[in-house]
Order: sequence, then structure tokens, then C-alpha cells
Amino acid sequence: STKKKDILSIMAAHRVPYAATASTAYPEDLLAKVRKARSMEGTRFLHILSPCPPGWKTADEKTIELGRMAVQNRVFPLMEVEGGTRWRFTMDSAGDPVGPYIRAQGRFKHLTDEDVARIQKDVDARYAYLERMVRSSE
Repeated sequence: STKKKDILSIMAAHRVPYAATASTAYPEDLLAKVRKARSMEGTRFLHILSPCPPGWKTADEKTIELGRMAVQNRVFPLMEVEGGTRWRFTMDSAGDPVGPYIRAQGRFKHLTDEDVARIQKDVDARYAYLERMVRSSE
């Protein structure tokens, strides 16, 4: 298990009826999750990734590409958790390397290759944890 708990795991631990991650780069998935959350009673939580060109120090036209990269390199996998126990991925993540995603953002220009390698290791470990959660809830 990983030492750091992500927000989705925290919501699941509290058994909220619905918690999900979504990205503006995948609008169909985002809309489906909003509709699902609206149809439920109780606490609903959506963690939505929307790249910020000024803050990320990127060009405006890179917003959708960066959002997709975050999903495909597993930095921000798209998932849902129902009742804290039923986990599922809603979009396949290719497992692309995180390096190009990180290097495309000016806010990370100070990171060394060793830093990027450590981030890759953390992303891989977290994704393995999420895969275990999905498998254990099937």
C-alpha cells in the first residue's frame, strides 16, 4: 500500500455514496459522472482536472493535450468509487511515461531527471494501488 492517501481514497474511507475523478479533456466522461452524481442522494464528490495555462506555464492551446496526457500517463486516472467499496476505472490509461507531461510545463522546469524518475515511481506505485482496489471490488 502507499503511504500517501489521495483524495479519492479518503472519500472512499468515509463511504460517501459517490466519488469520482474527471477531466475537462474527456468531456463525455465528465458529463456522465455529473449526471450520475446528480441522480444520487447524499454526499457526492467530483475531483476534476482542468489544466491552468498561466499556473502551469503552458500555452493555452496545450490545455486539452495536457489533460489527456495526465490521464494516459496515470498521473490522473479517471475512476469512480461507489459506496466506498466499488471502485472502477472509467477510462483506460496507456501507462505513458510522465516525463513529457512534466517537461511540457514550465512550472516544473527546475526538476531534474532524478526527480522525474522518482515521480514516475510514485505514479506507478499509486496506479498499482488503484488497480488492487478495483480488483478487490469486483
